[in-house]
Amino acid sequence: MHYSSVNKKYLENEKVQSYMRIVIIVLVIINLLYLHYFSEDPLLEERVQKILPYPFIAFFIASSHLYFLYRYPQFYQKQRIILIGVFDVSATIFIMYLAGELSVYYSVLLLWVEIGYGMRYGVTIGYVVYASVLLAWSLLLYSSEFWHHNLDMGLGWLIAYAVIPLYFFKLVKALQQNIVALHKEVDSSNFKALHDPLTNLPNRIYLNETLEFYITEKEAKFALVFIDLDGFKEINDSLGHEIGDAVLIEVARRIATLESFSSRLGGDEFVSLVKFKKKDELEEKLKKLMDSMNKECFITQTSLSASVGVALYPEDAITAYDLKKRADLAMYKAKEEGKNRFVYFSKALLRD
Repeated sequence: MHYSSVNKKYLENEKVQSYMRIVIIVLVIINLLYLHYFSEDPLLEERVQKILPYPFIAFFIASSHLYFLYRYPQFYQKQRIILIGVFDVSATIFIMYLAGELSVYYSVLLLWVEIGYGMRYGVTIGYVVYASVLLAWSLLLYSSEFWHHNLDMGLGWLIAYAVIPLYFFKLVKALQQNIVALHKEVDSSNFKALHDPLTNLPNRIYLNETLEFYITEKEAKFALVFIDLDGFKEINDSLGHEIGDAVLIEVARRIATLESFSSRLGGDEFVSLVKFKKKDELEEKLKKLMDSMNKECFITQTSLSASVGVALYPEDAITAYDLKKRADLAMYKAKEEGKNRFVYFSKALLRD
């Protein structure tokens, strides 16, 4: 038994269409029963009597399908939709074949089937049902005595089945493209609102949200790592802002070696939230960061360095404000001690 992720929108459409299908079948039954009991034409009454069992069979199948939707909503969803679409077409054509001249009253149902499937489930499924209608109607024109003698009307309906749904499918396709473009625009706007435009790292807003999430969810242990470049002002002043921006982009790439949530606060200040289980694990990550920072920068042809302050949760602080403040203090302690190093807040207190 194969199950796939269920498309909830499709499922709701299936349920609505199932109820509509049952209502239409009931209306057809009522119509046939009326003709059967109140028609004064013996030939018409005989024809209705031959047709009458089939709508009841269709009603049973439609009701079983509705039960199936509630019981097994994920079972081959797309294939199931296509199968029931072909059933709708086949059942309608079969009834029309048996109905003879009465089939004129049900011709419009095929348009509802064609357009309905395309509008509800997209043009891919719509075209499958569309092809089924054209094929089934062509067979009806060839095999039905009534439609064979009324070929001009039958060809008129064939043209309607071939042309009208295409217009609606074009509208659906354009709507889907607009929705995709809108989603991309929203995603782009959200990204810009939460990321630094230069380095594409998360910005201060995103950092604050993530930090609060870490604390609220009570992450086992993590460190707030405050990173400040050494001598960046001199690079900016001597080489220009374009070179300075290129250096910041390179630094952002190197900070990614921490394999953690990293953010640029502004200027040459960066923050990372580093999860760890043991202190040795954190120590190893910080040393890896320092080694990465000390490599020669191809932009300036000199080595970079950074002063790093580290505050631990929950040992050093349990609020976002205190964590950031204490990591900042530890970073300034690293500056005072000669730069190009990392200092824990707890050790910075002992050194004072």
